[in-house]
Amino acid sequence: MVRGVDTAAHRGAINAKGKTIAVFGTGVDVPYPKENTRLSEQVVALGGALISEFPLGTFAAPQNFPIRNRIISGMSMGVLSRRSCRVQRHTHHCPLCTRAESRSLCRPRKRHERKFLGPNTLIKQGANLVAAWKDIWEELPENLRLALAPATPNESPQDETASLFPSGDSPLSPHER
Repeated sequence: MVRGVDTAAHRGAINAKGKTIAVFGTGVDVPYPKENTRLSEQVVALGGALISEFPLGTFAAPQNFPIRNRIISGMSMGVLSRRSCRVQRHTHHCPLCTRAESRSLCRPRKRHERKFLGPNTLIKQGANLVAAWKDIWEELPENLRLALAPATPNESPQDETASLFPSGDSPLSPHER
């Protein structure tokens, strides 16, 4: 429920009238950041959940967020890492947790730039390489891929033939179509 991708993901779920789970790095009674108070209310109103392992009244302290990330990692099928721990050390903590469970995905970065050592190191240690969205898609369990794939019929409808022209009031004869 922090700023950035967390907020965007929860808003996306709410806009789609879906359910989402917000993991707090505070007590569930202390929304952080404050501007996400309304968002927290919307999560619950749509049947989602607010969870935290911190007691009520716990304020936002930097050391709480790697703990929160561990919970998010445990709930996730995988975590995509783009940056090194030097750039965003809390973000980097999730792939470290998922790596231990063989669910870490990393996007490779420029080899010689020191700030990108984190993802490249995770790849060397066994994280799955992600170069394109299809790499993530292929890591999903088959039942989930089938559920997410657009429904396409296996065969053409009985009364229709393959045609480049619209059916109906066509000036062409059936032979020409």
